[in-house]
Amino acid sequence: MYQPQLDRVLAWASGPDRQEEILRAKAAFFERIGEAHEEDRSFEQRLALFVEHFLFDRPLDGTGAPPAAAYLEANRAALSPEELGTFEALTRSVHGIFEVRKLGTKLGLKVRDVVSRTDYDILERRGLVALSKGDILDARLLPIDGNLVFSGHFLYHPAEARKAILTEAKRRKKADPTASSSELAYDLARLALKLDRYRGVPVENIYKFG
Repeated sequence: MYQPQLDRVLAWASGPDRQEEILRAKAAFFERIGEAHEEDRSFEQRLALFVEHFLFDRPLDGTGAPPAAAYLEANRAALSPEELGTFEALTRSVHGIFEVRKLGTKLGLKVRDVVSRTDYDILERRGLVALSKGDILDARLLPIDGNLVFSGHFLYHPAEARKAILTEAKRRKKADPTASSSELAYDLARLALKLDRYRGVPVENIYKFG
């Protein structure tokens, strides 16, 4: 659907001249969400989240734009109309913390950004395993071919933390009407990593804020 174009952006942005920058970006990202190790259950998911962060969110040195947007501007004239639409869509991803509001919709499911309270209808035919109404997940949405789709990489947060997460989201929105749930996602990723490592500690003792 969009993976070939995304692979081209990644190849373009990860050449030999970018390796030092990628290492710095990776270090800063994992400092923000917690340093993951290979033995952590969410290690692969966190690496995938870093790649998405690098491609969609972090401005490249010297460009002021993330790779997805920088690639588009550098190659716009050479792209076919069909490719142009896909590459433009890749610059409009939405990352954040979402609550599953409804399953089995016409498209697949409906989710809500827990901070902005914006609802999104998601095209999803795979029937995500064990996904239930009320679940809280860290996800990225991509507008492809007129529909929103999941990027495919998630971090799930435990049901026992739902109330605390929604309360914190509401607090942040009240304190700053322009607050982004992407920032909340980074904080929750750190807590989720802590939960992975201290499995005997009750969820409510880890998902604490303020």
